[in-house]
Amino acid sequence: MMNNQFKGSSRQFIEYLDRESQSGDDFEINSLKLLEELCDHCFSFISQQKVNFISQLEKLPEKMLLIVPENVKDQCKNLKQSFIFSANPKLDTIKLIKQFYLEPENSLYADRIHKTAIISPDARIHPSVKIGAFSILENCEIGEGTEIKENVHVYANVTIGKNVRINSSCEIGTSDFGPERDENNELILFPQIGGLIIEDNVEIFPFTAIGKGAIKNTLIKKGVKIDHCCQIGHNTEIGENTVITANSIIAGSAIIGRNNWIGAHSVIKNGICIGDNVVIGIGSVVTKNFSDNQTIAGNPADQLKTKIEERRFLNDLMKKNTSGHDS
Repeated sequence: MMNNQFKGSSRQFIEYLDRESQSGDDFEINSLKLLEELCDHCFSFISQQKVNFISQLEKLPEKMLLIVPENVKDQCKNLKQSFIFSANPKLDTIKLIKQFYLEPENSLYADRIHKTAIISPDARIHPSVKIGAFSILENCEIGEGTEIKENVHVYANVTIGKNVRINSSCEIGTSDFGPERDENNELILFPQIGGLIIEDNVEIFPFTAIGKGAIKNTLIKKGVKIDHCCQIGHNTEIGENTVITANSIIAGSAIIGRNNWIGAHSVIKNGICIGDNVVIGIGSVVTKNFSDNQTIAGNPADQLKTKIEERRFLNDLMKKNTSGHDS
C-alpha cells in the first residue's frame, strides 16, 4: 500500500480545523495511522476512551499530529508531538481526510462513463456524473456530482439528487413486492406505478435494494446513509440524516424520521411510523409506532427502559420462587 496518501503540512491541518492547538516545527504529513502504528509524518486521533495512550507518547516519534479531546491539554503540554484539541476528535479526523486525502487514480472513470454502461436516451444526467462498468440507467434523472458505481441498476421514474454515491450492485427503484390473492386464490402482484426520489448527499452501500412507490413515491431524504444488504420497501419515507446499518429491512409504507440510527439486522414492519432521534438496537423487530427521542430494542421492540424493568421484575420473581421452593 502506498504511504503517501495525504498531502499537507501540520500547520495546514491545524489551520484548516481552526481549533486550539499545540505545535512545534512545521512538518509534512503523508499518512493516517492507527495508534499502534504511529510514525514520523503521520496523523491520528485519540478518543476519550483511549486517553491513557497519551502516557506512551514520550517514547514515540516527534513529527506526528494527534487530534485529542479538549480535556487532556495538561497531559500534552510537556510532550514534543503536535496536538489539536477537539470536542470530537473522530469527527475532526473525518474532516481532515476529506480535505487532504489523495484519492488513488481510478482508470474505470477515465472517461467518466464506462463504455459498458447502458444508458437510456431519455435519461437526464448531469455532465459531472460518473457511471461505472455494467451499470444500467433507464429513464431517470441524476444530479450534479453523483457517482454510480459498477453493476448498479437505476430503474425508470427515479430522481437522484446532487452528490449521491451509489455503490456496486444496488437495485434503485425496482418494482417492489406486494402480493394479493384473487378470486381463485392465486397470487398477483400490485403494479408499482410510483417513483423513487433520492435527495442530495445520500450514500448507499453495495447489495441494497430500494423499491419505487406503488402509487406515491418512495422518498429518501438528504444525508441518509444506507449500509450493505439493506431493503427499503415501496412508499417508504426515510428522514434526513438517518443511518440504516447492514442487513436491515424496512417494509413498505413505513415513515422513518430524522437523525435516527437503525441497528444491523433490524426489521421494521410495514406501515410503521418512527419519530426523530430514535436509536433502534441491533436485531430489533419493530411492530408498533414510536415517537421522538427514544432508544428501543428487542423482539418485539420496546423502549429499552421498559425492557430493563421487565427483566428486573422477572429476575426478582424467579428469586422469590426459588427462595420459596428451597424453604
